[in-house]
Order: sequence, then structure tokens, then C-alpha cells
Amino acid sequence: MNMQKKNKLWQMIKLLFIGITILLTSAFLWASQLSQEMDSRLKKGWFLPPVEFYAAPLKIKVGQKVSLNKFSALMQRHNWLEREATLSLRPGDWKVIPDSDCREQMGDREWPVELERCLGFWDPQLSEPHWLALHGETVVALFSGSQPGGDWVELPGEKFAQYHNGQPILQNVVDLAEVPLECSQAVTAIEDVDFLSHPGISITGILRAFGRNVARGRFAEGASTITQQLVKNYFLTPEKTIKRKIKEQLMALLLELRSDKDSILSNYINIVYMGQDGVFQIRGLGAAADYFFGKRLRDLKLPECALMAAMINNPGRYNPLVHPEKALSRRNLVLSRMGEQGMIDSSMVKKAQGTDLGIRSKRLLSEPAPYFVAAVFEQLKQLGIDSEEGLKVYTTLNPELQERVQVDVIQHLQNLEKRYPRLVDKNPKGHAVLQAAVLSVEVESGQVQALVGGRKYKQNQFNRVMNSHRQPGSLFKPVVYLAALESTKYSSTSILQDEPWSYKYEGQLWQPQNYDRAYRGEVTLTTALSQSLNIPTARLAVEVGLDKIINLAHQLGIQSELKALPSLSLGAFEVTPWELSQSYLTLARGGSHYPMHFLTKVTCLDDSPVYQFKADPQIIVETSVVQELQKMMQETFISGTAKVTQDWGLRNKLWVGVSGEGELKDNSLPWPSGKTGTTSDTKDSWFAGFTKDQLTLVWVGFDDNRPTHLTGSSGALPLWYQIHFP
Repeated sequence: MNMQKKNKLWQMIKLLFIGITILLTSAFLWASQLSQEMDSRLKKGWFLPPVEFYAAPLKIKVGQKVSLNKFSALMQRHNWLEREATLSLRPGDWKVIPDSDCREQMGDREWPVELERCLGFWDPQLSEPHWLALHGETVVALFSGSQPGGDWVELPGEKFAQYHNGQPILQNVVDLAEVPLECSQAVTAIEDVDFLSHPGISITGILRAFGRNVARGRFAEGASTITQQLVKNYFLTPEKTIKRKIKEQLMALLLELRSDKDSILSNYINIVYMGQDGVFQIRGLGAAADYFFGKRLRDLKLPECALMAAMINNPGRYNPLVHPEKALSRRNLVLSRMGEQGMIDSSMVKKAQGTDLGIRSKRLLSEPAPYFVAAVFEQLKQLGIDSEEGLKVYTTLNPELQERVQVDVIQHLQNLEKRYPRLVDKNPKGHAVLQAAVLSVEVESGQVQALVGGRKYKQNQFNRVMNSHRQPGSLFKPVVYLAALESTKYSSTSILQDEPWSYKYEGQLWQPQNYDRAYRGEVTLTTALSQSLNIPTARLAVEVGLDKIINLAHQLGIQSELKALPSLSLGAFEVTPWELSQSYLTLARGGSHYPMHFLTKVTCLDDSPVYQFKADPQIIVETSVVQELQKMMQETFISGTAKVTQDWGLRNKLWVGVSGEGELKDNSLPWPSGKTGTTSDTKDSWFAGFTKDQLTLVWVGFDDNRPTHLTGSSGALPLWYQIHFP
């Protein structure tokens, strides 16, 4: 009996030994595999080179309004240092000087108006400073050094987006030497007080967290060390499973074996998740300092460092822009912890806790132009430009206009849904949401200054400007009228018949109708276009020749296939908003075709050139012919389908003088040129219009082609007007 017990005990010991051996061997093999995975990943480096996107240079012109607050914010976003009025400017500096000093700086010239101040700045890329002489908030003169500097001055474009490995991430990598001691201490005080002593995992931290969770009766505190958090952020996914937690702890031990504490802390400070800006992740304290304070990390003070550390636990909950009270409470907790651990004395704790959050967000855009950036990435791909080694991408984006368009699109769609409840999908599982697309281009340069391809990029990445093929409806009509004017057989005052009409072709009978089902008899070309009459337009197209119209449309910028069918004249064939905008740009430029573009140049991170935009304008149609069409399209706002804009204040926006009788001078009104577009089934609502400086195209509709019952005037025109005349 005793022998049997001994045998059984011996068998159990052998089985236990075998089990432990298998377990240790498995753990060793798993650790080896994880180690190889870590080595493979780290060969690429902790931080992949970024692709940085820069906005177009900002032009400040004589006659432009420049508020001190906006100018100060602009200087801060460039990280230029404000100098005292009595100190000399150096590259990277800016300052404000009063009238008397301003006159001295400008050589004590005679001024037609009283100067109030001068704003000076020195772009490090230039050899001397620039000065803006202001009367009120209006720039009355520009100077380079002390010499008159022309009609405008240019500031370098600001970085507005950044990608790492194709992911939208804002990250400013800094050396540990650039991190204030207060920031390092704040992070360890609240996130990992045993950081300097543990081997990657903290037994005391685990026990402390376990005790607190038991005391509170819920899971209220984790036990991840800074090393574990670094592993989770860099090597693993955020899934919450026991296997992933064990993997995290094992990899943390391995990481500690191959790295010193300084390297781990430095990498953690640069990679930790600090919140979201639209689709862009904010990674690292460097990017967070820039985003929330408009400062470099090295310039942060104790209260600011404590706030950065406070956000790490839950960047959404403690976002100071969204939840300032929660952020303040958490920051003060960090300061208390620092005091408890002897990092700062009680007087410093009390003083820092008495300060406000000090947020000076330097956000350039509420959402960093995701549709625009996606389109630029696509163009880089088409150009064969590899972004793997990092790039500086200099774009044509106008941040102020882009921000206005982004905000206006959301506001306009919400207004339409409020006014017309039928536009809201009643099915909570439905995906049919009213959408809009906007493209705005500088006429002279062809530079795309703003692009919004949909309502919300985070919810739907489909870029309707570039990729959505829609019927343009009446937006195509200017091509028909331009073809007629170019033939010299017609002029803006030529007479067309607006009466019942039918056309036979290929055994079919086509009978177009006007939108209002009414007939007006004899009308001029100008009236037919401004009133968007279908019957006269269709008759004109047949008389001019459908093939000629198609050829002209392709020359203007439309690339999609068009067929020589009479419905072509009323915009029956699908095109993209991009193509339509290109054709309208040619009209806005007086018949000179110039390609719209996103890029001006691309360089490597060391500024060596990769790509430079070059193009030559081509005359497609004689300027005098296009100018006649432009005047016809101005009538859209005067008496046509966009006349409602006068009720919205268009005349006041364009007012430049009155006659002796108090009437507006007709020749003093620089009317825009434009055209409404509505498809026959009201699936699409369009408006395209341009001034001498700017062209903007707007589309409103549903992706699934449901009718909106909106016209170009009711659906798209209000958004166009809001963008052009804010």
C-alpha cells in the first residue's frame, strides 16, 4: 500500500515536472517568437518618417483687414517669438509697434491716413523683416525693411496635416533632453510611480490596483506600467483579453532587457495617445503641447505639464477643450501626486493648482481637410511618388476658406433637414443621408483652395467631388450656349422659340418640357439661359450640332463619355463635380484652359526636390466670346434663377457706389456669373458660380439617387452664397 502511494506520488511528480518543462519550454519559445517580432518591427525604427502637408502661402494685401488677435494667432502657429516693441527683430520674431515708432521705422513718410500701429515679422527664409502699416485693422502699406514692399506680402504655408505609415497622425518627435523635468515627473507620478525600479511590470502596482479595485467593488484602476503602455501602443492592439495582457507583460520584460529607462520613457512620451482631431490621432506630448497650448514641449511650465500627464489616462474624458472641469480636477490630482512623492514642494502644488488650464489651442482647422488630403494622396500615387521615406507636400489649400466650407456644409445640410423633414431617413438602420460636395478654386492660378467631398469623412470616405458621377442637369447648358456664340451665328440677343417642340431621332420622339411647364414664346439667348429654359436650349443644341457641343465640352475640361443625343443639351450624361469645375474654370478664365491642381511642389524631408507643378494655359475659345457668355450668366443673379440672392443681401455685398438719383450704378456692380442645375427627377441640386477671383461648385443630393425635391436654387445656391459671401 505504501509502495503504491509512493509510485503514485512519483508519477504525479514526474507529470508535474513534465508539465512545468512543457510550460517553460512553451514560454521560452513564445518569448523567442515575440522577441523576433519585436526585432522585426524595431528594424524600421520607433518612428516612421512622416508625410507632412502644408497649406498654400498666405497672402496679405494692401486694403485687407488684419486683426491683432488673428495675426498673433498666426505668428504663434508658426512658433515665432513675440518681441518687445523696443527690441530689434531677428529671424523668427514678430512684434507690434505704436504709431510713432511705426513712422520712424518707415522713414517718417507722409501718410494719407492716420497710422495706429505696425505689425512686423521676420520669416527665417527671408533676408529682412516685413512690416504691415495699419489704419484701424486695414493694411494701408507694406514694407520690406524700410522700403515700400509692393501690394502684397506672403507668409509661408502652415502644416495642417501629418501621416505616418498612411495613418492620419499628428506627432512631433522630441528628444528626452527637450522634455521639461516637470513633464517627465508628472507622467511618472500619475502613470507609473515605480518606473525607475521595476523590470517592466510592477508587482507592487498590481497589488495596489487590486486592493483599490476590491475596495471600490469594481474595476477602477489598471496596473500597466509605462513600459507596458509603450508595448501596447506600439506593438499590440487595444483588445482587452487575458492573452493580450500576458503578451503585453512578457513583451514589457523583453523590452526592458534590450532598452534603458531613458529610451523607454522617451519613446513613451513620443508615442502615447493624447486624443483625436477629427480623423487624426494626436500622438505624443510634443504634438499635444503644440495642439492644446500652441507651444513647443520644451516651453511648457509645471501646470501645463501636469495637464498633459492628466490626459494620458483617458484623453477623451479629460480633453480640456471639451471637458475643462474634469481636466482641471485631474490636473490638480497629478500635482497632488507629485507633491506626495516629493517631486515638488507644497507651495508649488498650491500655486500650480491655482492657475487656469491655459489652453491656447492653435488648431488651424476643426478637421484637417481629410477629403482634400485623400485626393492629394491619390495624385501622389498617380505621379509615382513614394511616400515611404517621408515627404513634405506643399498644397494649394486655403485653411481659412477650407474651414468655412467644412462648417458651412454641415450647417447647410442640417438647415435643409430641419426645413424639409422628408430629407431625413426615418429608418434608424438606413444609410441614406443627405450629402453635399463643394470645390472652390482660385481663378487665376487654378489652385484648389477648398474641397469637401461629403458630410463627414469619419463616417463616409467616398469623395464625391472626385469620384461621384452625376447628371449635371442645367449646369451643362452654358456649354450649349458657348458653342452657339462661338459659331458667330448667334449672339446674346438672338431670338429663340419657347413653345412646344419635339425631335425625332433613331425612331424615337423626344419632347422636352420646361421645369414650370409654361411657354414664353420668343426669348433671347440671355433669357433662356438665365431662366434655365429647357425647350429653347434643346432646340439651340440641335441647330448648333451635338457633335460640336461634345467636342467643346471635352476641350473645356469634361472627360466623361458624352453621346450625341438631344438630351445631352439638358445634362443627361453623368460627369463628376471635378470635371464640371474644370470646365467652369475655363469659362471663368475667359476661355483659357488651365488645369486645376492640389500640389505646388513635393520635397523629401531634407527639402531636396521631388516634384514641381508646371502647366501652360491654352486658349480654347476667344476671350470676347466667353466674356459675352459671362455677361449672360451674370443675368442669373440679376433676373434669373439666382435672383433670390438679392433678397439675401447680394446687392449690398456688391455695392460700390450710387448715382445722383440714389440708384445703384449698373456698371459698378461686379455681378458674379453662375448657373443653377436641377435634374429632371430632382436627384441632384447644383450651383456653380464665379467672380473674377474665385470659382465654387456645389452639389447636394443622396448617394442612393433618391429624389430630394430640391432645385438648384433651393438646395445648392444657399450654400454657394454662404461660402462666397459670408
